[in-house]
Amino acid sequence: MNSQNKKLSLILAGLVVLFLIVRWVKADKKVSTFKTQLFVLDTAQVNTIKLYPQVEAQEEIRFGKDINAWNVSKGNIQSTIPKNQVQNLLGSLLTIKPQRMAARSSDKWSTYQVDDSLGTRVVLEDAEGKKLADLVIGKFSYRQVAPQNNFGGGQNNIQGWTYVRNYEEEETYATDGFLSMSFNRDFNSFRDRKMVECNPNFVKNIRFQAPNNAGFTLSKLGDDWRMGDVLADSTKVANYLNQLRSLSGTDIDDTANPSGAGDYQWVLSGDNMADISVTAFTSPTGFNLRSSINPNTVFSSDSTGVFSQIFKQSADFVADELQ
Repeated sequence: MNSQNKKLSLILAGLVVLFLIVRWVKADKKVSTFKTQLFVLDTAQVNTIKLYPQVEAQEEIRFGKDINAWNVSKGNIQSTIPKNQVQNLLGSLLTIKPQRMAARSSDKWSTYQVDDSLGTRVVLEDAEGKKLADLVIGKFSYRQVAPQNNFGGGQNNIQGWTYVRNYEEEETYATDGFLSMSFNRDFNSFRDRKMVECNPNFVKNIRFQAPNNAGFTLSKLGDDWRMGDVLADSTKVANYLNQLRSLSGTDIDDTANPSGAGDYQWVLSGDNMADISVTAFTSPTGFNLRSSINPNTVFSSDSTGVFSQIFKQSADFVADELQ
């Protein structure tokens, strides 16, 4: 081999080595930048959740812990929240496990809706205000997946995934589940809407007060329900009480602030239970209602809504054959 051929062979070998090195570096970088876990979270340390949902134009919704109870607020409005609401949110975050990297740079953020205007940012802090996690939840996608059985029947299952990124990082990941459905929600959807909650077996008295002295009282005497001297239809009373096991309002009116005795009063009392009361005030659109078990929330209803589920007339409990 002459010197020129030897020189060319060395150059070629050098290029091959350089190619292999570049390829190895790129492959190593690809592996090293893929995260199998976006953050490590001890839910017991979480004292504040700051949520910036896309549906609220990124206005802050704040969840705060007061001793062992949680509340939710937006601006000057503060409300209680249903039991396990925060636990469900934190549980959803713990399920986040990147399945694949969707994008490496910020130029794809809008595509996957993980930018500041299209995404829903979630910030978790401890009692000292130290940030525990900060991520953006973006677009979700889904597809139908045929059931895995040997019979060829059954309905298709839905497989869903959501795009997420750590707020301070550029990479976007795809993770299983419909996270955006849990976090990209308006303020009212997180609030406690409970108006009445009781065990019908403990109820002994239901007092209705209405304008023009149209009120009456249902009282349980032995196995019978009576309205004064009138025997009430036990089946109708039982059906009524069953809907009061857990009754929630639909609409909340934060612009209303009714006070006083109200136009309608309703009081539920019995054994092994605290009295529950609901006060209704006539409004231009129907009624505003306050419940003793959710006193800081004003509900609104027309005559066919939750108002009609609570406030009844004596005729509603009379046996059909006596009407």
